[in-house]
Amino acid sequence: MRSQSAIKPYFLCAITIIFSQAIYAKNLGKVGDVWAIQEKNLLAVIEDNLHAHFDGKSEEQIKSEIIKRIEGNVLRPTPTELPRAMQNSERAFDPSYTLDRDLSDHNGTVFAKKGTIVNPFSLYRFNQTLVFINADDEAQIKWAKSFKAETEEQKMILIKGNIRDTEELLNEQIFFDQHGVLIKRFGIQQVPTVIDEYPNKKLLRIREFAVQ
Repeated sequence: MRSQSAIKPYFLCAITIIFSQAIYAKNLGKVGDVWAIQEKNLLAVIEDNLHAHFDGKSEEQIKSEIIKRIEGNVLRPTPTELPRAMQNSERAFDPSYTLDRDLSDHNGTVFAKKGTIVNPFSLYRFNQTLVFINADDEAQIKWAKSFKAETEEQKMILIKGNIRDTEELLNEQIFFDQHGVLIKRFGIQQVPTVIDEYPNKKLLRIREFAVQ
């Protein structure tokens, strides 16, 4: 059996991985009675489990396994599952929002009152294109290689897939929609989806492209 000292250097890394999976868990409140914990504390239990898992493995094997797990979490975050678009579609999205408080300058002068509807495109242009794809779908990768944005700046955003592999395939910086935040914000239901400024309107244009 391996000594505890051989595993200790990797214990913190493993703990980080374990807890990173649950960091967004919701507090569901108290259910039933609460009892004082009489057994080993949680970290001790996890450490025992790690010793059991790594028993008989060399230090290099342990290091390789932990690094592989860390890289997997970083390069392939938790995906959002969406179907492939089967037909072209287009819709408008109004980015306007209602102020929930008064806005004032450094002198305290209110320049926008609570309840005012603000369209950010009245202040600046949206001069970039957001492209959402599933990088595990070869057909979507092929489509992405041929897609040409109408703006100078383009951001390729994955909903699923390996970030590093996609960067190599498309030869550009890749982003990932963590926890589907943008998908929910824009109501994206299929991919590939492209978001840019609607021509001559203070709106966003959301287009789905059919991929066969």
